Amino acid sequence: MEKIDYHAVIKFLTKQGKSVATIMDEMSSVYGDSCPGKTMVYKCHSLFKKGRESLEDDPRPGRSIEVTTPELIQKVEKLVLDDARLKKKQLAEMVGDTTIFKILHDHLGMTKVTPRCSRRRKNNNA
Repeated sequence: MEKIDYHAVIKFLTKQGKSVATIMDEMSSVYGDSCPGKTMVYKCHSLFKKGRESLEDDPRPGRSIEVTTPELIQKVEKLVLDDARLKKKQLAEMVGDTTIFKILHDHLGMTKVTPRCSRRRKNNNA
C-alpha cells in the first residue's frame, strides 16, 4: 500500500475523532506488518487535526534530482567526438547541464588523458 493511502485512512479516522492509539490499533489489525510506524501516525494525526486537507507530503528542500536522458548523452558524445579539446565547463555551457562529469565518465566511459600522459605513453612504446 502506498503512503498516500495510509494518509487517507489516518485522515478519515482523525475526522471521526479517534485517538492516535485507536488509529494505530485499527491500522495494525487491518494492515499487519505493512502498517506505518507510530511516528508517521502521530505526525499525520496532528497535521489533520490542525486542519490540513492535502494527503500529499510537502516538498522537501534540498538538491534537485538530476536526470540524465539518452538524448543528452548522445548530444554530449557528439560534441566530444567533434572536438575532443572541449573542457567540461565548456560542455556544460553548451548543453546547459551540470551532470557533464557523470555523463562523460559513467555513461560514455571517457577519461581525461593529459598531454603529459600521452607523451609518456608514446615514449614507452617507442
